[in-house]
Amino acid sequence: MSSTAPGPLVAVLDYGIGNLRSAQKALQHCGADARLTADAGLIADAAAVVLPGVGAFGACMQSLRAAGLEPLVHDAVASGRPFLGICVGMQMLFSDSEEDPFDAGLGVIEGSIRWITDQLPRPQMQWNQLELVGPDPMFEGLGEHPWVYFVHSLHAVPAHSSAVAATCEYGGVVNAAFRQANVFATQFHPEKSGPAGLALLRNFVRLVQPDVVQPGGGGGGGRSVRGRGGGGIGMIDLYPAIDLLAGKVVRLRQGDYADQTTYGDDPVAVAQSFAAAGARWIHVVDLDAARTGSPLNRPVVAAIASAVAGQAQVQTGGGVRTIGDAMSLADAGVARVVMGSAAVAEPRLVAEASTVVSVAVGLDHRNGEVAVHGWTEGSGVQLVDALGWFPTATVFVITDIARDGMLAGPDLAGLAAAAQATATPLIASGGVATLADVAALKAVPGIAGVITGKALYEGRFTVAEALLELAR
Repeated sequence: MSSTAPGPLVAVLDYGIGNLRSAQKALQHCGADARLTADAGLIADAAAVVLPGVGAFGACMQSLRAAGLEPLVHDAVASGRPFLGICVGMQMLFSDSEEDPFDAGLGVIEGSIRWITDQLPRPQMQWNQLELVGPDPMFEGLGEHPWVYFVHSLHAVPAHSSAVAATCEYGGVVNAAFRQANVFATQFHPEKSGPAGLALLRNFVRLVQPDVVQPGGGGGGGRSVRGRGGGGIGMIDLYPAIDLLAGKVVRLRQGDYADQTTYGDDPVAVAQSFAAAGARWIHVVDLDAARTGSPLNRPVVAAIASAVAGQAQVQTGGGVRTIGDAMSLADAGVARVVMGSAAVAEPRLVAEASTVVSVAVGLDHRNGEVAVHGWTEGSGVQLVDALGWFPTATVFVITDIARDGMLAGPDLAGLAAAAQATATPLIASGGVATLADVAALKAVPGIAGVITGKALYEGRFTVAEALLELAR
């Protein structure tokens, strides 16, 4: 956060799709009290509203409607409050899309979403320069041709060209940003676009302030804004861990395959017990695949996802090295994959996999050096450097290998430093031994989740107790 004082309340609409926390964290970094929410009262109280989105147009529209948020979007736009649409969130503001012609858009901006050229690789997945059509408060301080990050296969073609605020070149002109009264929308991801993206988000936060709200809306200026202060990111998720080796639930000490403890031979039952205790996520690691690349435990991962469907989501890593691996796990019901060794070796894989499933990047380190291949080799890459390589990552999973399985407490200082180096949320892993450790991690700005395994299996605390501690 740029300040410890409470910033303006910004509602980031939560309708169950991926990458929402990245937008929330970036807005908080820029001074907003950004809340990830589907609560009608909080959205009505917010000084500004943000609609992010990733994935398919139709699926996002269906999720938005299922969450009851469609009328709230229209209310927010009509109120005149600053409203920001990002990526597929931007596309949803238009009338329809060639991607999913049977799912109507919100119709806030008249026009259609159309495929970009097929004469170049699709999606456009790269940094590109904007051509600013004219002056706009959102572009203040960005420079004449700012570089921003794109991951998309379609773009918006408005009925009125005056709505276009910026373009880029990709086999022809691609419309990249839009302005209509109090609504601003971007095809690119400002939260993944480095200094230019953060400058744009700071401008958005400044527009919320009473002295610079744009004409035509009364919602933002005189609104009472509730702030939390501090730098947290809302409710932190607990990720009870299941490490799989030859189909059994095990824990390794410091990543040593020769030093393992077996805690059960029914990982599905373990996952069900975690979900029954209230966990919203289950973290599953295929240790066999992490070491050899062979997905021996993938049927077990699929069985876990099926068993907890409707109660909890599954995040899984270990041997996720190709787009095919990501697609296979997504088809098996996994909500998020963790890419580690392959991501460090070829960062572009993360952006490619992000087009089919939410992707976390696992950065497991010894003394700051990222380890690969089941923690058996050093990569020569420093953690702080790797944090800047993956603009499409939903979260980073940070594991201090020296603490993993040791019940020695988390590396709070190291995690805080990592959080300062990125606008992407972090999930902390390694060393959690007590509820006091859980509470300490909750207090670290930028932490979005806590992975714990051995402490649960050895009865140091329960899932329910950890969830209660995180909710305090």
